[in-house]
Amino acid sequence: MININEKVKNYNGKNTFIIGLKPGLSKYGRLTDKQSVAATKILESEERVKELVIDELPEDLKKIMSYDGNNSFLMKIQEQYKTWRKLTQKQIDAAIRSINKESNVVKDFVFPLNNESITLKRGIALKIKKEYNFEFMPILVDVVKTTKISQKAVKIVAKLTKENGNICRCCGATLTDHFSMITGIGPICSKNLGVKYIKSETELQRFKDDLVNKIDEIGEFEFWLPKSQIKEYIGGGKFKFIASKMFN
Repeated sequence: MININEKVKNYNGKNTFIIGLKPGLSKYGRLTDKQSVAATKILESEERVKELVIDELPEDLKKIMSYDGNNSFLMKIQEQYKTWRKLTQKQIDAAIRSINKESNVVKDFVFPLNNESITLKRGIALKIKKEYNFEFMPILVDVVKTTKISQKAVKIVAKLTKENGNICRCCGATLTDHFSMITGIGPICSKNLGVKYIKSETELQRFKDDLVNKIDEIGEFEFWLPKSQIKEYIGGGKFKFIASKMFN
């Protein structure tokens, strides 16, 4: 919560109204109610246009804004603070309780099926596309590692797969024509990926080499995978199948 008297006392900005309040604050030790309301509005307005530096926030706000899970309530609180640069004490307390509760169930763990190729649902792939500014949707991916598990999801690090499946690796469409089936991708998605497509089978090896290089260039991306997409969870941090297996 903002301590307006301290904020005005320590103000180093250029607003003449705030600067003009300092002598009276120094003399009387406090602002009038009207002065406090006006000063609060000005300081909050200035705060909203400043770059948000998480490390400079009070501890509770730092904890809230550093949260990187998939709790919708906490993500909404983060967005509100980014927009308005203030939260009520009730919101802060609720967010901290939620983080503390989640910290009791989120833990580091080793995923037993690393290096598996999996198929993501379009909604998850679309979120990855937007977050990483891809021109394609990573539908078929290889699990590099998983880092956390919560009550509802697992956090995964993955790369676009280099192996072909029965659907396009970059949009999930069923592959039907000959070239798409042997490359594992259609011509439009290949263009979006930045790999020149083939016009004949004589170009296939060149295409495979270009594809591997492009996938390595793109590198790893991280996302939360809901447990609802996991085929079978057997407990103890162990899974039998995750999302849908790429190959039969």
